[in-house]
Amino acid sequence: MRRWFCFYASVQVLCLAGMLLSAGCSGGGLTGLYPVRGTVTLNGKPLEGATITFVGKGDLRPATAISGSDGKYELFTLDSPGAQPGSYSVVVQKMEAPAEASTADAGFDAQGRDLSMVQAAANVGKGAGKSKDLVPPKYLNPETTPLNFEVKNSSNTIELKLE
Repeated sequence: MRRWFCFYASVQVLCLAGMLLSAGCSGGGLTGLYPVRGTVTLNGKPLEGATITFVGKGDLRPATAISGSDGKYELFTLDSPGAQPGSYSVVVQKMEAPAEASTADAGFDAQGRDLSMVQAAANVGKGAGKSKDLVPPKYLNPETTPLNFEVKNSSNTIELKLE
């Protein structure tokens, strides 16, 4: 029974992924975007794996990036490189996953026997610790962040220095 359920779920996921990819491959991209790149540092050291979100003021679309091992990032708006020109508040987030998070399948007991749906639902998340923010709280909210920048109608290099 479980094998058929997994197969059925896998087929659904593949079909959904195919539809999303075909919808996203229409050839065009957003126009009117300008390159935005830079480095994000925390206390003078590159911040790897940080999620950087430029939250636009007014009708601007948000632009996002994930920093590399050297702290370097490059913004994307939807699936197109760059950001629209205008004013942005910048949110930076990096979470540390809990070390004790369980990787066990919640649908089985310790002996590998199937559990009922109610029992499995009750097991979800058990043993998982809380995530920890590695970035000071002021950078997590567009209303409290001190990082505010203007994206210009040209190539933009914006250094994000967090303390």
